[in-house]
Amino acid sequence: MNKPEDDEVSKFENDEVKCPYCGSTDTARILYGKPFFSDELQKQLDSGKVRLGGCCIHVAEAEDGTMVRTDPERYCNHCGKEF
Repeated sequence: MNKPEDDEVSKFENDEVKCPYCGSTDTARILYGKPFFSDELQKQLDSGKVRLGGCCIHVAEAEDGTMVRTDPERYCNHCGKEF
C-alpha cells in the first residue's frame, strides 16, 4: 500500500516543465517540508524528477490580503536555476 506522499511524488514523474532560463525540460519539482521518505521518493530523487527544498516555507501577503508562497517550485537539472 502506498503512502499518500508516494502518490504526490509519482504524479510529477511525467511533468515536462520548460526552464525559463535555458529552455530545458529536464526539470525537477521542489518538495518542501518533511516528506515521508520511501523507495519511490528515493527513485524520484535519483532520477532528477524531485528535489528537496528544505523545511522552511516562505510566504508573503498579496494585494488582496491572501498569503501566497514565494518559494521556487522547480529546479533545472541542466542550468541549476530555481524558478
